[in-house]
Amino acid sequence: AYLDVNELKNILKLDGSTHLNVFFANSSEEELAGVATWPWDKEALMHLGGIVLNPSFYGIPGHTHTMIHEIGHSLGLYHVFRGISEILSCSDPCMETEPSFETGDLCGDTNPAPKHKLCGDPGPGNDTCGFHSFLNTPYSNFMSYADDDCTNSFTPNQMARMHCYLDLVYQSWQPVKKPAPIAIAPQIVDQTSNSIALEWFPPVDGHFFEREVGSACDLCTEGRVLVQYAFGASSPMPCDPSGHWSPREAE
Repeated sequence: AYLDVNELKNILKLDGSTHLNVFFANSSEEELAGVATWPWDKEALMHLGGIVLNPSFYGIPGHTHTMIHEIGHSLGLYHVFRGISEILSCSDPCMETEPSFETGDLCGDTNPAPKHKLCGDPGPGNDTCGFHSFLNTPYSNFMSYADDDCTNSFTPNQMARMHCYLDLVYQSWQPVKKPAPIAIAPQIVDQTSNSIALEWFPPVDGHFFEREVGSACDLCTEGRVLVQYAFGASSPMPCDPSGHWSPREAE
């Protein structure tokens, strides 16, 4: 009746090299709703990887987005409050004073925030390490701890980070094994005093001869914006050097 999580996984021996396994198991830690394996952990593609969700919480009001949150961790996302509430001290190199690719959650479009569960900015009593207020905090982000009433989105930098780990770590999860796409910078082909024309190809996948001629805007998002992701990245000063790749994200 009582098993360590790894004992459970060793009994089941589910393949983790081709897909993400999600386990349901009650936890002795009553507050724990879920836990995930990081993409840089050696277990990520083994039977010991995956996500464990606590059925005592799963699906109940306030916890309907727990699986999304844990998948975010599996794809390399930290909590948005990492740079304020998950630091060891006020001199911790991970402390985030402004949105950054080098500190906090390593995403430059999530403002610093402390851990809180409200659907709004925290009150002034939550100041940490000299902060007096936190404004425009990403409380509606899936990687916050706010109730599911308001969590509804990832940011572009978070999506880029997840794409990077899918391409660099989890290629075996994808049915088509292609090289990671290589972003090509747009070229200016014509410009006037009030307009500009760009030639912008989709990311190169290694098969130049298969490229279709014509508009690439079937890949566009709303507003006819074409989003590309980088195939490689580096960070000059990762706040938490642990042997894994700490990327400077790219849109």
